[in-house]
Amino acid sequence: MSLTINLNNNRAELVGALTHQQVANAWPDFATVAQRSKDALTLDLSGVDNIDTAGLAWLIHLVGVARASNVALYFSAIPERLTSLAKISNVEDLLQVQ
Repeated sequence: MSLTINLNNNRAELVGALTHQQVANAWPDFATVAQRSKDALTLDLSGVDNIDTAGLAWLIHLVGVARASNVALYFSAIPERLTSLAKISNVEDLLQVQ
């Protein structure tokens, strides 16, 4: 399954698989989304049906990109699998829940 990014104002909904096969292809879409955001962006993860450690790493990378761009990045509807991966990796504090 692919990953799509649907933008609505300062909210982006991720739909599909957030896996190593998909995150490289999603980068250009996210770059466009981040450029449109003024000072805050919420990533809605309710449509993510699969995630692996590469997906977690991609999200952490997005946190760094947002910080460098002075954009506050928040997450909503974080899947339980992502929460588990973040806890195991000791990075759950990087995923700011809105």
